[in-house]
Amino acid sequence: GNSFSPQGVTTLRWVISHESLFFDPKTMAISVAMRSDGTPNPDLKLAQSIAGCFRQLTIYAGGTLLERISDYGRLYTAQRFLTSTTEAAGQLAIIAGAEGTTVADNTASRFILPLWCGLQGCESLLPLKFMPITLELSLCSNYADALDGTAQNAWTLEDCRLLVDMVQAHSDVVENLFQALAKGSSLNLRIPSVYSFSQTVQNSGMQIIQASRSVSRLRMVQIMFSSIASGDKPCRAYRLPTGAFEAQMSIGSRDYPQHGS
Repeated sequence: GNSFSPQGVTTLRWVISHESLFFDPKTMAISVAMRSDGTPNPDLKLAQSIAGCFRQLTIYAGGTLLERISDYGRLYTAQRFLTSTTEAAGQLAIIAGAEGTTVADNTASRFILPLWCGLQGCESLLPLKFMPITLELSLCSNYADALDGTAQNAWTLEDCRLLVDMVQAHSDVVENLFQALAKGSSLNLRIPSVYSFSQTVQNSGMQIIQASRSVSRLRMVQIMFSSIASGDKPCRAYRLPTGAFEAQMSIGSRDYPQHGS
């Protein structure tokens, strides 16, 4: 079926392939209808946008894992705060919801969520004939994780759709591309990706966080602190360590800042 919930089917999956269409990753969005069953409270309110319902985004191309973004709701919210103007944030709240958006008792509200991932930075159209795309979105573990307050209002996501632009290329383009690949030529595409992970650190002593990944070019590193206290929501739990603390990061042979104390 096409109904998903934390206590039912938890993974939304789309497999996109075609003989001649090209996939435009910059335009990816999902459309879902969120339904409240009205128990135990009459209405439910979102903790953040509809992105707060999702725990992980995974993308494959031609069977190869491109990226797996954990803590998706929290990272999505952080990226939108960092990169969106006030006007853009207001427009996103209209279509994707925001903190306090209400879904009325026993009704379904439609939300559209532009996806955030590295693949969206790809400047090329992707030929689905040679690299079919698979997208998977996994729901959060508990109903309350996506909702404001502590009530475990049951909700489901229904009529879930992937929205993306497709380009119909002339048959000669596809045929010429196929012939070139059949002769051993390579199709080199610059595909950005996001790598995320979490690690628990203690509140005293020196802590070392290690992460390694082979990439052709590193664009950005972000470090966020999270401490889920009572009443906090995973999609909006941002913390700054209190008291005196120092941090230094090494990327390859370089340290940032260069001189740590």
